[in-house]
Amino acid sequence: DTQYIADQVRHQLLRRKIVHHTSSTVTEVANLLKNYLNNDSLSASLICAGYDHLREEGVIFSIDLGGTLMEQPFWACSGSGSTFVIGHIDQNYPLDGAMMTEEEAVEFVGNAIELAMDRDGSSGGIV
Repeated sequence: DTQYIADQVRHQLLRRKIVHHTSSTVTEVANLLKNYLNNDSLSASLICAGYDHLREEGVIFSIDLGGTLMEQPFWACSGSGSTFVIGHIDQNYPLDGAMMTEEEAVEFVGNAIELAMDRDGSSGGIV
């Protein structure tokens, strides 16, 4: 289901860009994802994150199996592989409020996704 949702949202974003001559925000993308989970008989737990050019800040949204959309303040971890990732977050996420560099954040997230993919057959994609 996740690949189908990703393909449909990608199509919608391209269409919006052509019709409206503008890029969608991360918030708009998260709401599109939520709508697919609410309106279809699809099942997925998703995270939508990135730099929102209108808000001028990074944003993270988690979308649960029922389509509930929640903005997360620091990080999100959901889905079937999340049980394997929580320990990684506990051990490696800076609790003192220190900001990661972009390189550190990319490495942190990549390691978390690889950890989930190694231990859970339903987790994955491309890192």
